[in-house]
Amino acid sequence: MIKIPSARQRITLAALLTRPNQVISADELAEIVWDGTPSAGARTTLRSYVMRLRRSIGPVAGTRIGTREPGYYIELTDHELDLRLFDQHFQHGRQAERMGRWQECVQEMSAALELWRGDPLSDIPAQSLLRAEVPRLMEIRLQALESRIDALLHLGRHDDVIHELVELVMANPLREHFCAQLMLALYRAGRQAEALDTYGAARQRLVAELGIEPSGEVQALHQRILASDPLLMPPPQPLRLDEAGPAPAAEPAPAPPAGPASVPVPRQLPPTMRDFTGRGKELDEIAGILKCADRAAVPIVHVHGPPGVGKTSLAVLAAHRVADAFPDGQLFIPGTREDGTAREPEETVHELLRTLGVAQEAIPHTLSDGAALFRSILAGKRMLVLIDDAQDSEQILPLLPGASGCVAVVTSRRQNIHLPGAHLFELQPFDMDESLHLLRKIIGGARVGAEQRAAERIAHACEGIPLTLRIIGDRLATRVTWSLSYAADMLTPSSTLVTHVGRDPHLRATVAGSYATLDPELQRAFRYLALAGPHDFSEWTACVLLRRVGTEHLVEALRDRSLLQDAGSSPQGRPRYRMLNLFRHYALDLLAEDPEYPAALRHVLTLWAELAELARSRLPAGTYGADDRPPAPPSPSGDPVVRAIATLVRRDPGGWLDREWPLLMEAVDLGIGGGLPDHAVRLAARLHPHLARHHPQQARELWRRFTSVPEQLIRQEALFHSARLWTSRDADAVRPSA
Repeated sequence: MIKIPSARQRITLAALLTRPNQVISADELAEIVWDGTPSAGARTTLRSYVMRLRRSIGPVAGTRIGTREPGYYIELTDHELDLRLFDQHFQHGRQAERMGRWQECVQEMSAALELWRGDPLSDIPAQSLLRAEVPRLMEIRLQALESRIDALLHLGRHDDVIHELVELVMANPLREHFCAQLMLALYRAGRQAEALDTYGAARQRLVAELGIEPSGEVQALHQRILASDPLLMPPPQPLRLDEAGPAPAAEPAPAPPAGPASVPVPRQLPPTMRDFTGRGKELDEIAGILKCADRAAVPIVHVHGPPGVGKTSLAVLAAHRVADAFPDGQLFIPGTREDGTAREPEETVHELLRTLGVAQEAIPHTLSDGAALFRSILAGKRMLVLIDDAQDSEQILPLLPGASGCVAVVTSRRQNIHLPGAHLFELQPFDMDESLHLLRKIIGGARVGAEQRAAERIAHACEGIPLTLRIIGDRLATRVTWSLSYAADMLTPSSTLVTHVGRDPHLRATVAGSYATLDPELQRAFRYLALAGPHDFSEWTACVLLRRVGTEHLVEALRDRSLLQDAGSSPQGRPRYRMLNLFRHYALDLLAEDPEYPAALRHVLTLWAELAELARSRLPAGTYGADDRPPAPPSPSGDPVVRAIATLVRRDPGGWLDREWPLLMEAVDLGIGGGLPDHAVRLAARLHPHLARHHPQQARELWRRFTSVPEQLIRQEALFHSARLWTSRDADAVRPSA
């Protein structure tokens, strides 16, 4: 074992290991190493720490730590990092659990947990890193423990887990699934009174500390234990040959029945959110539709919208509201796995049939036969089926009930899923009032009321996405010394607070899941449309950012998947779109690792400059004054994108510039930040006359962007100085500062 005595070297290594094979920028690494307060010379000192760290871990291992703009990385294979090995065993265990392979699940989860040694990052004195990583790591360990114990209970090994569960309940008193597992294990061990005492103690804790009753899962189990439900006892296990001796000759056993055995009524709905906010109109309408289960056609509700907007929360709350109307049970069916990939319909149907009591050997092999058996079991019953985060109609249709008395609720990020007769509900981000209402529920009304303006800035930065609001709100709830103004000031693209939000595992998994469902062409479109920044754009803008004509189908496909939002229409009636920051920051992170990006950015800036010059040259003479003209541009390249858009620009050049100048300024920033200051200044020179006349404040900001650019890096120095000389003819308020 290699010991690293320097605390800051350990922090540096730990930060790199939490994100192996990924570049962490020097600025972000400095924030972590100095725990949010890096010194002025932190980047230089950080280089020294990295150099010493390489020496500390040895000449071979030290070569794994590399330098690549804009920071550092550590190169590891999956088998060299215990966290990666843990994740592999965990995912294999979850797959076995979904398929009912309980012994395999125990083996995989046990192998994962054996890699765990004490508390993670226990010798790392960096609170920012601990806050970002430790809760996530502890949560996945608890999930592995829950899955392993569930599998052991399915195998009838309740006596083996009681002692461990007692310790887990004591260590995690608010984690209700451990409590349910302990209650079940005690009951199966013939200790019914202790099982009931466990429930009473858990209920007392929840009421005293949180003011809530136990979850539906725990309450239902309590009632079944009170009633001494025989179905709570473990299923009979296969006889082992080494215990039973030689098997006597016997007639072949009859085929098992295809129908379900007697099983508990499924009550699978997740708990509702205590601070659920808004959506009152949609909630009432959905509940009203679901109460009409006796109609000839099965009522289907389809709730769609972008990730994080609250689709699942709304669907679950509506389902709970009408649950009493479906006494035969409520099924909750996740449409995606935890890694964001879509579940196969066959896998889901098999899981449902096992839930409904069909023996594994009696489950049909084909999807069509399995779906038919599922519908047959539901026939004549009153059941609610909730399919969450569905990917497409092929995944949904086999899971829909076929007879009256049942209802179905589907949530999806996609708008264009074809479900005949479905009632559609598209969820939009919260408005300002709803956003503030949610913040009040999370951090308290008095705190929001005392800093209303700052609270509005926070809500605006979160763009009305409930998931983002919750992450920021939870952060504020644990930082009672923070003012809301301080938090609002930190919500800038480069801030540590935004970094914390962007790295939230739930948020990142939510966006990554959407991205994973795209084909390579759509993934590329998603990444490069992020170059529009927070501004709205039209379909032809996509032609520039994607550097090709005929992009409408790509833009609309991303809109159908809720990865782009509607943003009104242009004067010509063409739709405009916008990408939420939630997605844009993720896309930009992906672009930073895209080897095509530098060349693509150079091409994009060239296209913008040609279009801006085309617009400027088509304005009437004297529009900006007799001499206010930038240097002559190079001859047009004849690029097909420019040719395709030229007619639109020529028709209304002034209107085009007035609508698109935010996108052009965003491109200038990208050029400066991407190491292309010459391209950036060429574009700025063509944009400046319009801004100086119509938007003087933006004209001043345009040239201030170049104060950090060394002039020797700009190859076309003559153009730069000429542009400065040219702008000196404008009013002093517009002229660049010296």
